[in-house]
Amino acid sequence: MDVGVCLFGSGPEMESAREDVEFAGSCEANILIGGERGVGKRLIGRHIHRNSRWNHLPLAFVRCARPQPAVQSDLLTAFDQDPGTIVLYDVDELTPDSQRLLSELLGRHGAGRSRGEWETRRHVRVIACASAHLYDSVRAAAFREELFYRLNTVRVSIPPLRDRREDIPGLILRLLGRQEEQGVSSSRRVTRPAMARLVAHGWPGNVRELEQVLREISRDRSVIRSEDLPQHVPSYGLDAERRAQTASADVPMAIAREN
Repeated sequence: MDVGVCLFGSGPEMESAREDVEFAGSCEANILIGGERGVGKRLIGRHIHRNSRWNHLPLAFVRCARPQPAVQSDLLTAFDQDPGTIVLYDVDELTPDSQRLLSELLGRHGAGRSRGEWETRRHVRVIACASAHLYDSVRAAAFREELFYRLNTVRVSIPPLRDRREDIPGLILRLLGRQEEQGVSSSRRVTRPAMARLVAHGWPGNVRELEQVLREISRDRSVIRSEDLPQHVPSYGLDAERRAQTASADVPMAIAREN
């Protein structure tokens, strides 16, 4: 999966997300990327770093959904580096002790006032990735409010795939186009019943799940039919069929190269 796939979409929410990502790359503030699993938050964080003026500085990743002593050790190591960017993913999995440590580190490293003037200490920019429900954790007192606002200086929100089903046919074309670049026949098509089932699926794993399903389908199959799809992608009803009207009877791969 690439960041172009993660940010693909024609609706206002995805347009806003792309604008927020572009703005995030131009500033030095901490960034909070919110979204469900599988939307590509970590890839977007890396993309923001690569498109920032800090892209020549170190980039570190810390996975927070692990035993907390290891996470705390990684946090201390990451913040002890030269100026750079730290991508924290699953930040909502931090325990209260780890949240306290992260808050202290953020207060220690960054821009702070000294005698009325801005004094830049060893500045580390944090890009935090969290579930879409992090603020619910704040309201439930499960996540430190002041830490939330330290991280949430710039916000990027990625909507789930089920809320933008109109984007699914185009995403399928784009993902299959990437496979074509890797040697799959350009004559590959998706039938209307198959496309309708793909549009109807709820995609709890979002774009990552969609990519995995397409990858599991035989690479030498010239036409992807409904019966080729895995059983967990449900058959569609009338409502789902109406949602799939954006799909033609067969979708030629040539369209993918134009999108």
